[in-house]
Amino acid sequence: MANSVLNKLKVSQKLLAIFVVVLTTMVLVGVDVISTLNKNKQDGTVINVAGRQRMLTKKFASEVMLYVYEKQKSEHAPLDYDKTVKLYEVSLQALKSGGQTFSDLGMSNAITLIESGATEFKSQLQTSSHYGVRKNPSPTP
Repeated sequence: MANSVLNKLKVSQKLLAIFVVVLTTMVLVGVDVISTLNKNKQDGTVINVAGRQRMLTKKFASEVMLYVYEKQKSEHAPLDYDKTVKLYEVSLQALKSGGQTFSDLGMSNAITLIESGATEFKSQLQTSSHYGVRKNPSPTP
């Protein structure tokens, strides 16, 4: 039956039908690619923020060590690492339950994260939140 319908069509109609099928397929593939890229964009942002958490931990530790060193060496003005701690805490909260964090230490470029459904990721974030950050480091005697 399908063969008899195709035999009745002119060559130009057959070519038009092929063109429509190919065009429809290309549009559907394009929509799927764009949708996938948008989903991956959010994943990339989460990965960048999580990586920055590691950097902020190292930065905070360096600032504390410098604070201890400078306090023993001379009487310089104390370091202000409150921004590091604040950005770390805001980003950790956004990673755990979604919400707003910032892409810079000055906390002026806001970004929004959606809540992750990955249970293993969330459990690792819970573990890291138990360690916490001491805001007032003092050398132990």
